Amino acid sequence: MAKINVRDRNKNTGRRPNWEYRFEIASVAGKRQNATKSGFRTKKEALEAGAKALAEYYASGEHFTPSTVSLSDYLDFWLENYGKNHWKDTTLQGRTYIVERNIKPALGKYRLSSITPSVLQTFINGFRDKSKSYITGILATIHVAFQCAVFPFGFIKVDPAVHVTPPLSSTIPMTKERTTITQEDFKKIVAKYPFGTTYYIPLMLGWHCGLRISETMGLTWDSVDFLQKNVTIKIQVNQLANKGIPKRKVSAPKFGSVRTIPLDDEMLQALQKEYDRQTCLRNNMGDYYPTYSYDSNAYIIDGGDTMNFVCRNKHGEWMSMRSLNHALEKIRSILGKSVSYHTFRHTHATILLACGVNPKVIQQRLGHRKMSTTLDVYTHATLEAQADAIDKIQKFFQSDDN
Repeated sequence: MAKINVRDRNKNTGRRPNWEYRFEIASVAGKRQNATKSGFRTKKEALEAGAKALAEYYASGEHFTPSTVSLSDYLDFWLENYGKNHWKDTTLQGRTYIVERNIKPALGKYRLSSITPSVLQTFINGFRDKSKSYITGILATIHVAFQCAVFPFGFIKVDPAVHVTPPLSSTIPMTKERTTITQEDFKKIVAKYPFGTTYYIPLMLGWHCGLRISETMGLTWDSVDFLQKNVTIKIQVNQLANKGIPKRKVSAPKFGSVRTIPLDDEMLQALQKEYDRQTCLRNNMGDYYPTYSYDSNAYIIDGGDTMNFVCRNKHGEWMSMRSLNHALEKIRSILGKSVSYHTFRHTHATILLACGVNPKVIQQRLGHRKMSTTLDVYTHATLEAQADAIDKIQKFFQSDDN
């Protein structure tokens, strides 16, 4: 290792001390090179600064050495240098939340190099009373963080999280029933929110097309082909916290699931009527009609008219996520059951399966990344069919004619 040399550049000059450190670094083009810095008041300050600079040099310019960095500082480094370059904004925001809320308060003060499998297992066991999805999110964040600490960063040689598993209680299958919407339910929904209301089109898109809420929010008129009777899902819009202020951002659909969905006649007619309504409103309002585009960071902004959104209210304003959630609360009250926008998507898949549509076609239509996700819906639909069959069998055996 290079030796740190220090000297007082103002020695014997009568001026105040000006200590300098110097150490040899890699030669360039065969010429010897030195790292040097002056301006220190004492020899001790110069030696301490030189030692720190030398450590950073041997760590290839990192602001810390692997043996001494805290887990908290490493996680900040990981989110900044890995997360921002490899994840979508929603994933980065979710994992940052987990780091700040769960991991740092419990483990952040310890050195990265001192974290052991038993420490991580004890930590994750402390969440045994939380939901399976809650624990899975924390555990996934831990696994990825420590994998990166091994490679590509090389801060530690062994991944202490590799064998850490969720606590036993969290692996018990969830018994919560998955809700579907019946035709009678949807008639009640449309009666509450008929054509012309803010929520009619987004609810129809969920029922007839099974779109994700982010895809519905991002649907624009240039994606609707009235002649070919289809709609192309090529972007999504998610609401994110930007410096504490909720903003909406454009991105590619989840899992890159760009796809074209054929439309049934009822959905096509609903979209045509809505397009005509908005066209009339735009002509009447002129320059006062709300327009939208996105900035260099892909955040939605007012003006520009490059994003002609499908889902708008009676004043031509783009539908807000908050208002749609408010409508869903009223729908839950009307139906007397738990309903989210994803319930429409799940119901759409269930209907397709009940109609005998090939699961591969359903996977492509809904943009599922894995066939297992589609087959999970199939399993649920099959269990419902079995329950219905048992009910019919029981009624048969209890009838007076047998």
